[in-house]
Amino acid sequence: MRKLAFSLLLAAFATPAMAEADFHDFEVNGFKLGMQEQELTPLLKKVCVYGKKPLRSQKSDSSSDYIVGATHVECDVSKNEKLDLYTDKAYGIIQIEKKQVIDMPKGLSGDAYDKYILEIKDKFIEKYKNPFLIKIMSANKYALGLFNKNSYPINWGNKLHPASIVACWGSCLYETVTVGSMDRSSYEAINLSDSGSLAIFEPSDNNITLYQMITDRGPIDSIKTRLEQQAAAEKAVKKLKAEEEAKKSLENVKF
Repeated sequence: MRKLAFSLLLAAFATPAMAEADFHDFEVNGFKLGMQEQELTPLLKKVCVYGKKPLRSQKSDSSSDYIVGATHVECDVSKNEKLDLYTDKAYGIIQIEKKQVIDMPKGLSGDAYDKYILEIKDKFIEKYKNPFLIKIMSANKYALGLFNKNSYPINWGNKLHPASIVACWGSCLYETVTVGSMDRSSYEAINLSDSGSLAIFEPSDNNITLYQMITDRGPIDSIKTRLEQQAAAEKAVKKLKAEEEAKKSLENVKF
């Protein structure tokens, strides 16, 4: 992966001077946190126009990368753009994930290449406004975007994404993390530790890949609690039924 090479970056770590934007108001291809089914369904038909129709599925086991109990909707916007939405009947959309590959203009190199990447970042920040934290790396260095207890995006591959630019809104932490079993290298990272939004920009020679997540941990944790309570109630019913059957069986025993 190519790193940004301009000296003006100097591995800059910054917090915005202006008030942080509220991630609850963020919109991704028209989708927002809390959006209910009556708005979601027609928007899916309008936005998810590439390839197969939007695919819905639900997982109930915690071994999956899916959010347990939520409905997962896969949405292909274009060849280079995909959305993963997680919804619940009570809470609407509770998490939005986006992967977008932006092709680089041919022939860019040096300062022109670096300038284009910064302009892409500026255009993104112009839409979503002031992040709580932003990390912009210099040459031969990269930052990591981490998600802590959040459900890792299923189509993003490795959880650790080396990036030249990481921006975060909400519950964001600046950390130094150690990666690797052999060299144990330390890297600067921005960790989305709870509810919020994270944007990761990974430049290469031919394109820039944007990974974006917006998540609301309140509903996600409530769904988990609801499922645990349902499971406990079902277990109690089964136990009571088994005890009643054992009692009847014992009454039928004759000597």
